[in-house]
Amino acid sequence: MDSSNNQIDSSNNQINEKSDSALEQLKELTKSTPVLTQDQQKIFDLVFSSTVEIIKNAMNAQSTSDYFIVSLTVAEVIKAIEKSGLLGADKKALAIYMGRKILEQEASDKKELLILYDLSAETILERMIDVSKNVNSTVLTAIEKTKEEIQTLTKPKGCCTIM
Repeated sequence: MDSSNNQIDSSNNQINEKSDSALEQLKELTKSTPVLTQDQQKIFDLVFSSTVEIIKNAMNAQSTSDYFIVSLTVAEVIKAIEKSGLLGADKKALAIYMGRKILEQEASDKKELLILYDLSAETILERMIDVSKNVNSTVLTAIEKTKEEIQTLTKPKGCCTIM
């Protein structure tokens, strides 16, 4: 019986050591700071403070979950940089970077929140982009149909014949 307990304890210790090691590796990966381009830095400087305030207000709410904070952070950063002129990978990189910086500043004591952000922010961002594309496509289709209906309604109809 003692030998079984010792094996279980040994296995638990190995699992804990591997978990700690993986957590340390993740922390090291997330510490790497990408260098922003000049354009990215300008946009970052323009919108960072106002975006921080929105996130800070949400974090001060008593019942706000970490998942909500991560999702809100990604969403607010996207809104802040949407009309920045950046495209594709540059915009995405700035969004991920800015969200991380906001949470580092406002929740540096919440390591779990930062890890959750690092693990899920890019996926959340991709999903939001996908939803946005589908919504935009639907809206554009509706606009085109409305234009066609207006043109049909405003075409002159021959009601009188002039001789």
